[in-house]
Amino acid sequence: LPSSFFEICSAEQIFNLPLFEVFFVVDCRHASDFAHGHIATSINLPPPPVAASEEEKLQIFQKTLNELFEEHSFPEMFSPIVAYDDGSTQCRAHLHWFIALLEKLKRRHEAQVDAYDHSCDPLSRFVRHTKVVWILDGGYEAFRKEFGFLCGNISISKMTPTPQK
Repeated sequence: LPSSFFEICSAEQIFNLPLFEVFFVVDCRHASDFAHGHIATSINLPPPPVAASEEEKLQIFQKTLNELFEEHSFPEMFSPIVAYDDGSTQCRAHLHWFIALLEKLKRRHEAQVDAYDHSCDPLSRFVRHTKVVWILDGGYEAFRKEFGFLCGNISISKMTPTPQK
């Protein structure tokens, strides 16, 4: 997957990001694997059914983003996006599809929209602010081995700090 749109990064590089501030972490593993444990601030974008068309995959992705934006207050900046998988053929293919989709939508968005676009559409916001995707070298297991204290089955909503009154 040759591109300047993504970089392979180590677990340590990911650990050094302020994950609670502006970085979007995407777990491209199956939902059952995500339920057993994931990087604490990640969201799950599991592989769609094998027989899913490109349109169906895009609809699933849009639905997932819409649900996340409704449930959580995500920041305006999404770069870098951190993405990881489990190294399996299906999840790796899904991760590559995700990156290729973002890159394609980014090119389309840049060609059609001026810099002052304030679209409320979650996919447009997501794409507009994405500059690069960092792929976690070694996937979830590599991160868990080094930084297990940041892994588990906790949701973002339980980790988001709430203001003190």
